[in-house]
Amino acid sequence: MSPDLKRFVYVLHSLANPDRQFVESAANVPMRIAAHNAGHSPLTATHRPWKLVAVVQFGSEATAQRFEKFLKTSAGRAFVKHHFV
Repeated sequence: MSPDLKRFVYVLHSLANPDRQFVESAANVPMRIAAHNAGHSPLTATHRPWKLVAVVQFGSEATAQRFEKFLKTSAGRAFVKHHFV
């Protein structure tokens, strides 16, 4: 796998509200988590701080996006709860 093709899907859980999770794909996960915890993302700012609970690496952006989309469904949320939490 070429380093420039790496893409990650990550799952965050809110420490302020344990019922909240956030799923996203990114090339640089540490940078994105720092941005979420700094309040730079309007979607996650109100539920800070966030804790990383899972990260999965993919070889292409398209595959990562498909997995991200799945994790945002009810079946995907159940998958996260069963396998990652």
